[in-house]
Amino acid sequence: MVNKQYTLEKHLCKLGNINDNCKSLESVYDLQKRKLNRYLSSVMTTFPTYSTHDVFHSVNIISAIESVLGRKRIKKLSGIDTFLILMCAYMHDVGMLYTEKEVREIWGTDEFTEFIKNVQDKNSELKSAVGFVKGK
Repeated sequence: MVNKQYTLEKHLCKLGNINDNCKSLESVYDLQKRKLNRYLSSVMTTFPTYSTHDVFHSVNIISAIESVLGRKRIKKLSGIDTFLILMCAYMHDVGMLYTEKEVREIWGTDEFTEFIKNVQDKNSELKSAVGFVKGK
């Protein structure tokens, strides 16, 4: 008997077949996944001494999450929870697409300064993180 793994992607697809909102989430995920596949391949040029942070890294993370959750728990996830897990696995290294010079330029913009001010005003946990970043 072949043990077919029930994946997060299969779950999102299954939910999409019965719910239009989940179908939209599935479409957004598919589009973003294709974009991120292209973008993440360039991390190696920005961080050549790091371990691989390309699409295979994201796939490995998803596979590990699926192993921890198992079929029963995956089936209990909502569409948005499934979508967020998948997107986080792909997007967690997206900051590595920027060089240090680019990050410093972004940090110096009025737009980023305004963003930081707004974050500090709205959330104490984020305020603490912003304080840490500003200290650097």
